[in-house]
Amino acid sequence: MYSPAARTNRSTRAIWSTLRQSVFDFRKTNADRLKFLTKIYSELTFDEALAFEIREGALPDLPSFLVSTTQGLLKYENGVFRRILGGSLFGITLGRDGMPLLYQGITGIFGRIVRFDLETETSSVLVHYTSSGIHQIDMIGNRLVVCNTYDNFLSEYDVKGRLLEKHFIHGRRRNVRRWEGYNHFNSIFADAERLYIVAHNETSRSDRKSEIYELDRDWNILEIHPTSSSNAHNIVRLDGEFWHCNSMAGELLVGDSRVFRNARYLTRGLAINDQFVLLGGSAFANRTMRGRSDSLVYVMNRRFERLCSIYFPSAGNIKEIRFLKEDLGLSNTSLFNHAVSPER
Repeated sequence: MYSPAARTNRSTRAIWSTLRQSVFDFRKTNADRLKFLTKIYSELTFDEALAFEIREGALPDLPSFLVSTTQGLLKYENGVFRRILGGSLFGITLGRDGMPLLYQGITGIFGRIVRFDLETETSSVLVHYTSSGIHQIDMIGNRLVVCNTYDNFLSEYDVKGRLLEKHFIHGRRRNVRRWEGYNHFNSIFADAERLYIVAHNETSRSDRKSEIYELDRDWNILEIHPTSSSNAHNIVRLDGEFWHCNSMAGELLVGDSRVFRNARYLTRGLAINDQFVLLGGSAFANRTMRGRSDSLVYVMNRRFERLCSIYFPSAGNIKEIRFLKEDLGLSNTSLFNHAVSPER
């Protein structure tokens, strides 16, 4: 087991700026404000110390990558993991300058999208006061695309965090989570001509299997691809095949082929480069226990042979994994590899 020296990060200034609007709400009592601030402060405060264990093999010479969890952002570099940001994290992408952009949930009430400087390990807010239901995010050309999963739409922002468009795939609906056709759109990937979106479909509640929506670059539906998956996450299209996680079965699928399975852990979080595949696994737990559940990262080669597992006891659910360079699961890597104009 490895656990580096603990370091506590308390960014009072960042917390204050983010919460100013809530704190000065005239309808709140002083006790309400203090309780709210204390909760935020505790969530954004974090310990760098992170225990992990290498199982079922030896750790190969991996390039640097990030892992988002319900207990913060983890960074792997040169054989060492550290927790470098607090909060409940989900989506990770890279800006055009290579700087990570992250979704950081706060209190379960709201969240924000932050730009994270890996050299100084400081964050600045790009988008304030988002929904608490943001899942995957990705840069597609010069636009940041955000899956507003609980509200069943996707939004686009410019590089300065200004909202450009909202895309309601099936139109606007009130109380959309109660709609029988609710999709829970949670993941997106783009190539030169198409957009691909995962409709999770809350299979465990609705009995509707997950689907992959194929759209043109103007957000018109071209085809809806059925899957055999339940509560699916992640989407990448490589060499004409869809990669996605059949999460409830603990599987990774490429096309119709199951290339990995461990039914003890929910699969979510996928990073791919020319040599390695990283796949997230999270212990099944009810919502109140997910913040302290065990999780792991499966390390495979491109033939899907498992090289090792990286086990994180009580580190919370894994939400996303991204290599910091040449991640084939990032849309802009695909677009740049095919020399597509980044204008849109």
